[in-house]
Amino acid sequence: MKILFLATELERGLGGIKLFNRYFLKVLSEEANDLVVITYNDTEINEKWHFQVFPCAGYGFWGRFVFAFCALTQAFIFKPAVIICGHISFLPVVALISMFCRRRVKVVVVAHGVELKVLDGFKRQLFRRSDLILSVSRFTRGWVLRQLRDYPSQRVVVVGNTFDSNRFSLQARPQHLVSKFSVGQEDKVILTVARLAKSERYKGYDKVILALKVILPELPNVYYFIVGQGDDLPRLKKMVKDLSLENRVVFCEGVSDEELPDYYALCDVFVMPSRFEGFGIVFLEALSCGKPVIAGSVDGSSDALLDGRLGILVDPDNLMEIKEAILKVLKGQLEDKFFDREYLRRTVIEHFGFDAFRRRLKCALEHVQGRQ
Repeated sequence: MKILFLATELERGLGGIKLFNRYFLKVLSEEANDLVVITYNDTEINEKWHFQVFPCAGYGFWGRFVFAFCALTQAFIFKPAVIICGHISFLPVVALISMFCRRRVKVVVVAHGVELKVLDGFKRQLFRRSDLILSVSRFTRGWVLRQLRDYPSQRVVVVGNTFDSNRFSLQARPQHLVSKFSVGQEDKVILTVARLAKSERYKGYDKVILALKVILPELPNVYYFIVGQGDDLPRLKKMVKDLSLENRVVFCEGVSDEELPDYYALCDVFVMPSRFEGFGIVFLEALSCGKPVIAGSVDGSSDALLDGRLGILVDPDNLMEIKEAILKVLKGQLEDKFFDREYLRRTVIEHFGFDAFRRRLKCALEHVQGRQ
């Protein structure tokens, strides 16, 4: 089957959407599909893929037009049977292709989460025309169905997310990070891995900083490591200074993909009490490293934690609830399963490893293959 995939990126950045795109394409390529991929944010593609990839970034103001032109050109040359729209912002491009193509092309749209918060009437209308909507979580699926009230619910399918279980594995605290940050044997480390963008403050890292302030009088040997970067970093640094937490909060900027597993291994608990996370691949990575996880209870994080079977779900707007959950983990006052590294790793791989993701995705795509 010929598939044209419009993707945000395959190589640029550290976000969950990039990882989802890569795993999605891995499944498609395994099925011997004939693929062409056009990426919006990549300036170049360094990795060798078994299909054509056209990066369209690096053109400044003209970037969106270059992307649209490339998509239209490939639609005419390649003549795909299916277009996979990797982000709803590409729906107008899909509409252009549909307008100029004289034959029926099936459309699959991927829904992640936060991009659905502001969905204007035009995009909503284009969204309705899709043959299948792939959602990363039940939370996102519910948001889609509320936005598209007349859309057939059976055509909004949850495929979840996945991660690299070989990279994120059980290991002791890395000595090079222990030495670098002078982490004592009795010190406790809280970790968040997130993009620190003003548009993504819903991830709740500022709530963890506030919680740390009230945790320290009760448990003084606690440190908070924040891995990530973005335009919200100056606000966070000012917040830390105003709270006199400069010696307790460590901002880890520029951490590479290769270094990331070591930061999970360093921590005692992973915390991200988000309010609008579509899923949260970082939860899977932390669990695969055998780490206890605390997440928000009102978004797609619940899917990643299997509704509390794999971690603690808290009200992301309740500071005291976040504080108490962190203290219970650091004091070892929870059920044994939440500290059982083998159980956490085994269960997260069983439900969200690549094999499980492949099965869900293949099953979902059968819907569009079977539609006339």
